[in-house]
Amino acid sequence: MSTDKRNKRVAIMVGAGYIPGINAVVAGAALSAGKLGWELVGILDGFEGILYPEKYPNGGLIDINPQILNLDPNTGSVLGQSIQCSNHQ
Repeated sequence: MSTDKRNKRVAIMVGAGYIPGINAVVAGAALSAGKLGWELVGILDGFEGILYPEKYPNGGLIDINPQILNLDPNTGSVLGQSIQCSNHQ
């Protein structure tokens, strides 16, 4: 375990396609980050969000914590996803 006491920020992005259990993975990352004192953010809408953050409030980043996550296996990713960007098809 790291002894570095600086604040750490980790981002999660979901590319594209159906990914069974991705919300549980995001929730697990949120729990682990919380225990380590790290900040966890999600990048909205996959590649679209990372390449064009100006299209989104807060630069396309949302804070992630276990309390806000919907773990229903019948839903899509809590972050959204994009297989391609409008300018990079």
